[in-house]
Amino acid sequence: MECRIVLGGAAGEVHGTVRNLNTSGMSVWTDEPVAPESECEVFLMFGGDPPDAQVQGWVVYANQNALAIQFDELEPDAAEAIKTVMARALETA
Repeated sequence: MECRIVLGGAAGEVHGTVRNLNTSGMSVWTDEPVAPESECEVFLMFGGDPPDAQVQGWVVYANQNALAIQFDELEPDAAEAIKTVMARALETA
């Protein structure tokens, strides 16, 4: 699943591939460096089923190829979409 991460301030945005996702946060593979502790807005692209979700968070870890984001409090629609994706992943594991 793909995501777009808009970083706070004038830091811009990065795109990445979600490697791990839960209602607390996610890990992402990206080729673009990101500063740890950056506030961000994440757009999770689920392809329409469930509907795409938007969440607020901050970067808790970053290196050249990956980053981890901890989510702030989730809106109910975003939490439900993430739970749906998590349940599907468990079914296919």
